[in-house]
Amino acid sequence: MGKVLFLVGGALGFVIGMRVGRQGYDRLKQQASDLWSNPRVQKAASDARDFAEDKFPKTTETVTKVASAVSDTAKAVADSATA
Repeated sequence: MGKVLFLVGGALGFVIGMRVGRQGYDRLKQQASDLWSNPRVQKAASDARDFAEDKFPKTTETVTKVASAVSDTAKAVADSATA
């Protein structure tokens, strides 16, 4: 859990601290969106989720809630940085 928060924080720091400006941010955002939309990435994410749900049913629910909260926080910080 700590590693995930560290990576999210690092990514946010990178985005917020970029000197390239809005164009660089938009390019990074589009690349992330393209990556996440990639069918191979979606299959890998689905396979990982299915594996985790099979092996750790109660943990999966908790991780999903925490990941959602982290995602919401990251989005809010990124939105406020670009506003």
